[in-house]
Amino acid sequence: MNSGEISGNTGGGVEVDTKALFIKTGGTITAYTSDKVNGNVAQNSFNYYQSNKAGHAVRASGAYRKTTARPGVNLDSSKEGSAGGWE
Repeated sequence: MNSGEISGNTGGGVEVDTKALFIKTGGTITAYTSDKVNGNVAQNSFNYYQSNKAGHAVRASGAYRKTTARPGVNLDSSKEGSAGGWE
């Protein structure tokens, strides 16, 4: 991802298969914890916010981003922890 915005989803923002590579160098992926109006949110079938679920913005290869990833936040699913932009 290098531009644009992913927001307003109720099944979370971006889910990346464990065998796939995901790199974000621009754009915005919102998260409910940072944006209660437009943020991506993981909800259950009753539309309840899942506070115990990680990855409201991005979940990739076991790594999570629960807060909004703005254009200056780079993400790389091939790297672990903060080196990949994960929380």
